[in-house]
Amino acid sequence: MHEAGLAQQVIEACALELHARGRSHAVCVGLRIGPAAPVDPEALRFCFDLLKQDTPLCSACLDLECPAAASPDDAAAVEIRYLEFGAEPDTALLTEAPEELRGCVEVTSA
Repeated sequence: MHEAGLAQQVIEACALELHARGRSHAVCVGLRIGPAAPVDPEALRFCFDLLKQDTPLCSACLDLECPAAASPDDAAAVEIRYLEFGAEPDTALLTEAPEELRGCVEVTSA
């Protein structure tokens, strides 16, 4: 199941971003899955929930966007759209993933 590998890549990339920003945990991760991407969204969610334990994303939700249509360039892409992180006493939202985080997820056919 390559969704487990994909979930692991997302968790690792987000954990690195949290560390780089001096944050301790994430609240939510937003992913966009292109309509032609060989990814089962529910399997990805299941793997994410299993693998996030004991990581800075342990309490994070996974917000999946699965559009019905996309441009030919990104139809098979999976990308991190945003990372919402918690901070004391308020919560900050990184509304757009930085460029280095956007290109971190590789999707391969099963």
